Amino acid sequence: MKSLTPDVFHHSARLAITFFLLVSFASLSWSDSVVENPTTEARDEVTAGSSALVGEEHEQAIQHFSVAIQSGVLSNEELSSALIFRGTAFTELGQNQRAISDYTEALGVDPKNIEALLGRARGYNATGQFENANNDLKAIQKLGVDSAEADHIRSHTYIGLGDTEWVRAPLRAAIK
Repeated sequence: MKSLTPDVFHHSARLAITFFLLVSFASLSWSDSVVENPTTEARDEVTAGSSALVGEEHEQAIQHFSVAIQSGVLSNEELSSALIFRGTAFTELGQNQRAISDYTEALGVDPKNIEALLGRARGYNATGQFENANNDLKAIQKLGVDSAEADHIRSHTYIGLGDTEWVRAPLRAAIK
């Protein structure tokens, strides 16, 4: 076995250091040249917004969803979801008109989106626009969707419209 003389050792060390520096510079220049994928970044913003929404950090959620929405790279389904989630955050902050706008925009992307129709109906109820809420609830019925949430919103809508018969009819049927 050959022993390493100082010259051989220094040569090996220089090669190792040179290799290390080349790899380091290559990875630095590679990472500098890598362009982030805008779609991935937008999806990351939606994920961050969803986490903030779950954590009841509504203003932060709105910021994240806004960045994703304004990116212009989300698919229609992703855009619709981001708008609905941002609308939910606006609703939680009592900014019902802004929520209605987001739900309306989501419906422009997907006119049959039940969550957008339900959210907008809630927003309409909160702002006293009971006829508009009723129209959204009718659209949900036309789509053949029957949900407890829609019934709950409908009861508030009918009370707002002064039509308490819809609320009383099931009670009468239960008594018989």
